[in-house]
Amino acid sequence: MAASVVRSVGVGLLLLLGSLVLPSIALVLLVIGWFGRGIAGFLFLSLSLCFVVGFVCSWRNSVQAKTTLMHDLSRPALSLDRLSQLAVQRHRNLPSFLILIPARSESRVIANTLQHLSQLRYMPGLFSVLVIADAREYSVDGESTTQVVAAQVSARLNEEYGRQIFSVTTVPDDYDGHRLSGAEPAYTSSKGRALNYALDLVVRKKVLPDFIGVLDADGRLHLDVLLEVAKQSLKLDAQVLQGPVFQISNLRQVDLFGLMAGIELSIFHLSVLARELRSSRLFPRFLAGTNYFICPKLLLEVGGWKSTSLVEDAELGLRLFLQRGVRAHWLPSVEIEQTAPSLGVYLKQRERWSLGHLQLLAQVRQAPISVWFKLRIGLQVIRSLLACPWSVVLPSMAWSLAVVGIALPSAPWSMALALFLALISLYSWDQFGRGLRLLNQQSPRPLSSRRVLLSSVALILLLPCLTVIQLLPRITALLSYFRLRRARGSEFAWYKTERTAEAPIGSVL
Repeated sequence: MAASVVRSVGVGLLLLLGSLVLPSIALVLLVIGWFGRGIAGFLFLSLSLCFVVGFVCSWRNSVQAKTTLMHDLSRPALSLDRLSQLAVQRHRNLPSFLILIPARSESRVIANTLQHLSQLRYMPGLFSVLVIADAREYSVDGESTTQVVAAQVSARLNEEYGRQIFSVTTVPDDYDGHRLSGAEPAYTSSKGRALNYALDLVVRKKVLPDFIGVLDADGRLHLDVLLEVAKQSLKLDAQVLQGPVFQISNLRQVDLFGLMAGIELSIFHLSVLARELRSSRLFPRFLAGTNYFICPKLLLEVGGWKSTSLVEDAELGLRLFLQRGVRAHWLPSVEIEQTAPSLGVYLKQRERWSLGHLQLLAQVRQAPISVWFKLRIGLQVIRSLLACPWSVVLPSMAWSLAVVGIALPSAPWSMALALFLALISLYSWDQFGRGLRLLNQQSPRPLSSRRVLLSSVALILLLPCLTVIQLLPRITALLSYFRLRRARGSEFAWYKTERTAEAPIGSVL
C-alpha cells in the first residue's frame, strides 16, 4: 500500500513538472522577445527544428511499422514439402527444435500455450516443448501450480497426438543457476536461472537440437514459425533469429495504461527492432526475451544465460556480439502475448527492463573494443532512457511554440511556422490511437469499433499523462542504478510479471 502511494505521489509530481516545463519555456521566450528579438527568434527557430526532426522520426517509425505488418509479416510461409526439397538441395537435414518455456506462477496461461503449440506446422518428431517450472512455486488459495497444470495438459496432448512432444521439469530450490565462467552463483529465481537449468538437462542428454527457442508462458507463436526458422537456417545459415512480439492478446481486459504499454512495445518491434535486425551495420542486436531461436552449440560456447541479469535476453545478445561477433537475424513471424494488466505491473516491469539495460553498461565498459565503439554501443543500450523524455516533450512542444511564434514581435515568418507546427503535431498526439487501430485486428479477441474509437479519443486526451507514465519507471531505474553503484552492489529483486487469467481455448488463437 505504501509503495502504491509513493508511486501515485511520484506520478503526480512528474505530471506537475511536465505541465510547468513547456509553459515556462514559452514564457522565457516571450520575455526574451521584448529585450532581444533576434535571440528569441533564433531560439524559436531552433526548437521548431527540434520538433520537426522528432516528428519525422515518429512518422518514420509509424510508416515502417505499418509496412512491416502489412507486407513482411503477412507473406506466405514456405510449405513443408518445399522446405524438404530445399534441405535436399543443400545436402542437409531439416533442423530440429526444442522450445523452452520458463514458467513460474503461470498456471493461469500455460494450458492455452501448450494447446496452441501442439498445432505448430512442422515435421512430426523434429520439435518438442519443455516447460520449466520452479520448486519455489506454491499453491495459492487452492489453485493448482504451474507444474501440476503443465504436467496434466502435456500428458493429455502427448496421448492425443501419439508422440512425446511436451515434457515438464522443475528447477530445484538449491540450483545455483551458474554456467558463465567467473560468474557468482544466483540462487534467486530468475528467467536466466530457469533457462540454464534446462540447458544443463539438454547437455546431459548428449543429443542437442539444432535450435533452442525461448517463449514466454503466455506467448502464442505463429503456427509457421518453425518453417520460417528452418528456411533461414538453410538459406542464410542463421544461428540466432528474433521475431517481433505483439502484447495485444488481452486488450479487452486492460485499462488505458495496459493499451499504452502493449502499443508501445508492439510498434517498437515493428519499427526500430525490425530495422536493427535487418541492418548490416556492425552493432549488437539485443534479443527480446521471447520468440527467439538460437543454436545451442553457440549458446554453450558463450556460457549460456546470465542468471543474475535482469534482462538476460539483451545481455545474451550483447555477449554474443562481443565474444563471437554474432548478431540476430530478423524473423518475420510474430508472437502474440499479454500486455501489462495494470499501471502497477507496467511500472515494475519497465523499471526492471530499464535497470537491466543500465547494468549492461559495465559489460560494455570492460569489453576489449575501442572507446568510440564503446560510446556507440553505450548509447544504443540507454537509448530508451534518452528517447523517453523526448517523447514526453515532443507532442506538446508545437503548441507552446505556436503561442510564442504568434506573439513574437517583428517576425512575420513566425506565425506561419507556428500554425504549421500546431497542425502537424496532431499526428503526434494520436500516436497511441494510431497504433491501436493498426494492431487491433491482429489480436485474437479484437476490440469493437466503438471501443477502438473511444479508446483512441481517450489516448489523445491523456497523452501528456501517458508519456509521463512512460518516463517514470526509467527515472526510478536510473535512481536505483546509481544507488546500487554507490553500494557497490549489482543485485536487484527479480520481478515476475503478472498475467491476466485466460479462459480455456477450444481452437487455435
